[in-house]
Amino acid sequence: MVVGPAALAGAASDARGVQAQPADDGTLERLDSGETFWQGQQLVVRAGEGNASETWQLREWDESGQGNAGALVTEFLLNGSGAATIQTSDLVGQYVVVNENGTPVFFANGTIAETPTANDPSFEIASQSLNASFSDETVTTASGDSSLTDLELRSNRGQFRVVLRSDELGAGQLTEIFAANRTDIDGDGQQEVVLSRPVTGPRDALDANFSTVSPGEYEIVVSPVDTNVTARATIQVREPGEQGANLNQSVVVEQRGDVATFSVQLNGTQTATVTVGSQEKNYQATVRVRDADDDGQVTLRLNTFVAGRNIAPTGGFTVSEGDEIIDYNLDTQPLTTPLDAGEYGVRTLVDGTPTDVANLILNEPSLQSMTVWTAPDSAEPGSVSELLGAVSRDDTIARGDWAVVEVSGSGLYGYLQESANLTNRSLGLQASIRRTNLGPNAEAQSIPARNVTLVTDPQNNHFFMLLDTNGLETDGRYNVTFTMTEENPYVQQNQSVSATFDVVDRQVTLQNATGDQPLRVALGRGTVSGNSTLAPGSTFDVRIESSGSNAFLRTEEATVNQNGSWTVNFDLPNVENGTSAQVLVPNYNVSSDALLVEGQFAAGGPAANETTTVETTTTTTTTEETTTTTEETTTTTEETTTTEETTTTEEGGGGGIPGFGVGVALVALVVAALLAIRRSQ
Repeated sequence: MVVGPAALAGAASDARGVQAQPADDGTLERLDSGETFWQGQQLVVRAGEGNASETWQLREWDESGQGNAGALVTEFLLNGSGAATIQTSDLVGQYVVVNENGTPVFFANGTIAETPTANDPSFEIASQSLNASFSDETVTTASGDSSLTDLELRSNRGQFRVVLRSDELGAGQLTEIFAANRTDIDGDGQQEVVLSRPVTGPRDALDANFSTVSPGEYEIVVSPVDTNVTARATIQVREPGEQGANLNQSVVVEQRGDVATFSVQLNGTQTATVTVGSQEKNYQATVRVRDADDDGQVTLRLNTFVAGRNIAPTGGFTVSEGDEIIDYNLDTQPLTTPLDAGEYGVRTLVDGTPTDVANLILNEPSLQSMTVWTAPDSAEPGSVSELLGAVSRDDTIARGDWAVVEVSGSGLYGYLQESANLTNRSLGLQASIRRTNLGPNAEAQSIPARNVTLVTDPQNNHFFMLLDTNGLETDGRYNVTFTMTEENPYVQQNQSVSATFDVVDRQVTLQNATGDQPLRVALGRGTVSGNSTLAPGSTFDVRIESSGSNAFLRTEEATVNQNGSWTVNFDLPNVENGTSAQVLVPNYNVSSDALLVEGQFAAGGPAANETTTVETTTTTTTTEETTTTTEETTTTTEETTTTEETTTTEEGGGGGIPGFGVGVALVALVVAALLAIRRSQ
């Protein structure tokens, strides 16, 4: 039911939380159903003179969707005009005003709504948050930048006016510091300092100038004019000392299209102005920076690709995290093309006074080379340092590992921020990855650039294209080419670099695991080794196990070395000499029988007191080919093959392993004697 104005009469009330005589001092809010109000505000309801002396109620709203009023908060009487003011200092939640008949009432602009627009008659009382802090911990009393700062306010409220107070500063000083007004906002006869404009959430900054304040520490208290929340911020004001802003390098050299870096050291100030270029160069930009993290320096970067072209809001200038750009101006006409090569002056100023000079030299860019690396499939190279810690030089990549293609070149890093730009024709960049060994008459297969992860290293003028080879084919040969085309603003003709890599199967092999001969593994601390096509740094488990009365199982993790080899050491149990075992690499379906024997062995090889067959093969091939213009071809091929094979077997003392008895030793002696006779002849 909607209650209309004709049904209302009023009388004065002193009920808890409600004023019968609302005094409009500029802080009152007219109640609207369906709206949100803030704890501490005073809400005015006007029900009309025809309903004086009725007892109305403020109740909690039943949010279950039943449309019923909930628990009683307070009763109140309307005054002689049918009006009252609801105090909300102790309220947070959903509420509704109920008339004498127990019917919830819709309100619009403080009066009863004959035609409600809200979905229900309830309204919300929310708690306002407010935080305050100065952007600088310290300012000086000197006129200029060093006395300026911002009072930063954060709140969950969209817009509100604030009162400023301080125990250490008078109202006149606060008015001057914040360019505020003095007014009696609450009607108590005392003038408050009220900011001349509303504060807007969720974040706002109030300009503050402390040049007329004596040195000392000051606390500023901020309060909305209509709620009961407050926030405090403290700042230190000191006498001005010697101020300066110096550049760490007198000359900064970069290539066109790259990002130039300037380190500005600050002394006695938190702000400085940096100017790059001049009117004579037809490019001059001025940027004002702040050392917001108080570390005494600001790292300023200039993207020479966008500088002067009105592409970025700060003209290509950026600062490191923790510092700020306060202001930026382009002092010359906007450019239509990137900055030319040449020398540009750099100046720093503090409060308008020049403090240092330097030069920025921009050279022409170029492409130098391309190199292929690999990294384990488990690597997650998100930065240059992580990437360099994982890669190894190799152009034979196990399928599933990373293929890492390094391009050395300059003049790229102002606009090559994402892999999509690798094939951006408007930027004049073209990267291609194609399989080339598909056989006669087959078209090369291309790999989309979106499959490439890009990692850039502007400081060292190179970038990396990372390709997950899971999507490539085993035994495939791939050509990678990167080109700066004629559309690129920095080159007049195409510049390209290229390289190739092969994708092979993921393999792990055991050293000396040949034929039917078992691996010999030393008792006690046994060593097993092998080779792998996996990227250096890759890891996998190697297991040795035995069953029966001497049952045991040991597992160690192997790591692939730079040359593709790997070695693991097992601490084996005390078992009998000649115990049978098995060596396995479970994830790669590799296994070999083994014998645990006394002695030292070369990573799973033969016993130290045994010499097995050593086969040496030397092949020399010479090919000369001459082709004349009449398409006659003369080919000469010479091949010489020399094979020398020596086998010596000795019987060791003790042991008694089958196959290594006296007969074998006698045969070895006969062979040795025959060789000696032959050599003497």
